[in-house]
Amino acid sequence: MSLGQIQVTLMRGGTSKGVFIDSRTLPSPGPDRDAVLLDLMGSPDPMQLDGLGGTHSSTSKVVELAPSPRDDADVEYRFAQIGIAAATVDRRGNCGNLTAAVGPYAIDAGWVRPAEPTTTVRMHNLNTDSIIIAEVPVQDGRAAAAGQQMIAGVPTPGPRIVNSYVAPAGRVLGAALPTGLPIDKIDIHGSQIEVSLVDVAHPIAFVLATDLRIDPGQTPEEINGSPETLARIAHVRSACAVRLGLVTRPELASLESPTTPRVVLIRDAADATDVHLRVLGESAGRIHHALPVTSTLCTAAATLLPGTLPHRHGRQLSAGAEDAEPTRRRQVRLEHPKGIVETTVELGPDSTIISAGMVRTARRLLDGIVYLRRSAT
Repeated sequence: MSLGQIQVTLMRGGTSKGVFIDSRTLPSPGPDRDAVLLDLMGSPDPMQLDGLGGTHSSTSKVVELAPSPRDDADVEYRFAQIGIAAATVDRRGNCGNLTAAVGPYAIDAGWVRPAEPTTTVRMHNLNTDSIIIAEVPVQDGRAAAAGQQMIAGVPTPGPRIVNSYVAPAGRVLGAALPTGLPIDKIDIHGSQIEVSLVDVAHPIAFVLATDLRIDPGQTPEEINGSPETLARIAHVRSACAVRLGLVTRPELASLESPTTPRVVLIRDAADATDVHLRVLGESAGRIHHALPVTSTLCTAAATLLPGTLPHRHGRQLSAGAEDAEPTRRRQVRLEHPKGIVETTVELGPDSTIISAGMVRTARRLLDGIVYLRRSAT
């Protein structure tokens, strides 16, 4: 490819949108590749005017992917969260929303033989060294571009894509409860508050909204409009990053670990009849308009981990006849600002998390050439 140009595909996956790039067209991993991605997205700049970024954490994302050399995977991919005002490229965790678009991309790229009506795509996520299995609708030899599936946070229907995360616990930090405790305590301006640190699909710090003086009824817009509230959330995230050993000092969290852990604020659901937990999710320092997929999966799993804040404050799942089976499937319904999302968590006989999955939709939006300010190779 000629100097300063690179072929890209813009895709929506779930409630996110990102740029997909064949990793073989990029420089080797390292500073040169990061510089290309920052150039591509127009960062650092709060407006991202000179690139493809959309000025929001949900639209400042890149997926690098290629056919997998592994026998147990069809495609390998690595997610990168691109800073907006900051020149950061964070690959510590995965993006579950854009994962929904990886399978369709691989089918249309010819890396997976299509089979109607549904094609199974096995994806190796390099961020977490994990396998995700996608069931992708296919029509006329290509990933279906339309469908009737609605998901909270997306105004239009799309093809029903089921993603199942295999053995998702501890993929980043080594254990579902990386500190070994269901509850930790951290200091916030001289006061001790409880947090649950859980690593399933992505490390999440769970905290009660009321412990951060956040009214459970506040909207994302109201919270994001309060610098003081966002500073309290950032303080929690930074303290938890230190507790997890991701950084040595809280002030380093925004640069060295800007998206790990994320914070999920718990809004009590003890009185709910149709959901197990009400939550607000943080992403890139702001409250997300919906809830990131990996945050969703971690929250669903945490409701099943005794002693954690999500387990303590959620509406408890009733026991059923299936509890006598070696493998148990649990349907967990979570409420976020855009609506209700349903997840499936599969538990083993010792309550290990065998898999976690949910339904998403995805759509190819654009194929084209991006003109860079620097070499792409």
